[in-house]
Amino acid sequence: MSNQTEMIEIEDINGYVEPIYIQKIERYNEDLIETIIKDTNFSLTVRKMLQNYQKNTRVGAGQASVRYEYGKGCVDLKIGRIFPVSGLGLASMRRDVRDTLSAEKYWEADFVNCHYDIAEKLGKEN
Repeated sequence: MSNQTEMIEIEDINGYVEPIYIQKIERYNEDLIETIIKDTNFSLTVRKMLQNYQKNTRVGAGQASVRYEYGKGCVDLKIGRIFPVSGLGLASMRRDVRDTLSAEKYWEADFVNCHYDIAEKLGKEN
């Protein structure tokens, strides 16, 4: 498997290609995940989730293969957010944990409710 995102697709009779799910290789700091798992200052829930993440998705040093699918009610329409299967993925982790584990590999842009800010800005400009 490549170290890039892989989209699994189906093709209908008109030649349109529709993704079924996305299989992604996530990169994380393996030393830090071990440190957090052992650190009792983190909740048991966080530590168990990280243990499951590492045990069930690890494909190499600091690499996890994670399958992302559409959320409930969006599968048939192929719209909306995608989520890691079984909640095992960087996207489902608390921000502070996710940022700690992936800071060397990724940067995060938070677009929560940004369309309201964009609409307001455009309204004021026009």
